Amino acid sequence: MSETGYTDERSAGSDEPQDGTDLISNTLREQVNFLLAGGKIEKVSNDSELDACLTLQKRAKEALRQLEVERTEKVKPLNDHVKEINNHFKMITEPIDTVVRNCSQVGGAYQIEKKRIADEAKRIADQAAELERKRLAQLESDRIAEEERLRNEAKQAEAAGNIELANEAHAIADLVAQDAVSAAIAAQDVKPVDVARVTTPQGVKADYVYSAELTDGRAVLRWIVENSEYGYFEGAALTKVLEAGLNKIAKIRRETFLVPGARKVETPYMR
Repeated sequence: MSETGYTDERSAGSDEPQDGTDLISNTLREQVNFLLAGGKIEKVSNDSELDACLTLQKRAKEALRQLEVERTEKVKPLNDHVKEINNHFKMITEPIDTVVRNCSQVGGAYQIEKKRIADEAKRIADQAAELERKRLAQLESDRIAEEERLRNEAKQAEAAGNIELANEAHAIADLVAQDAVSAAIAAQDVKPVDVARVTTPQGVKADYVYSAELTDGRAVLRWIVENSEYGYFEGAALTKVLEAGLNKIAKIRRETFLVPGARKVETPYMR
């Protein structure tokens, strides 16, 4: 019995030809050898030759039928065995193929959602940056206009001989100009105050940076005092901003300037 599952009728060391006839039965081999050696009929010239031709054809057809029977007998067990092997491996490969498809699906969904969140975060950040740029540009435009107005007011006062009013207008204009410096320093001093990790329904995690935008300065100052949150508001930037406001108060109140935590400084101002 060979590894292919059928009996090889050839004996070891046989001198039988390896032309395919060695796989068929001995009885059928005689018929096949006869047909293979018979040659080709070139022409039929009479009834006797026709009968001989038809007989040969019938014999060849029968040989083909018997060959197909023997071929099927030898091939079918092999085909059945191959089918069995394929089915066995299919039971193993199908669940593994499911793992591959599942990883592709969930992994692809994650990547798509991750990109969507990143794109949305960038869009929001770009939009916020653009709004902030416009807001700062408007503030700077307003500041320049106010400084120019005060400088013109000072020039008019000087022309009218009102030196005190001119000095006061120049001083306030200087404070307005100083506000631009303080704002620039404060902008450089701003740090992200918190980073929160957000989980989406799809299980994708994204980082968001949180900062603050001032909308009501008085309310913020009141909150700082009422909640003793001074630790978050220390540094050179805050000092500049507070001093700018205190300078305005001192300019207006002069001798009556009394603010806890600040002192009045009198500096000769020569024009």
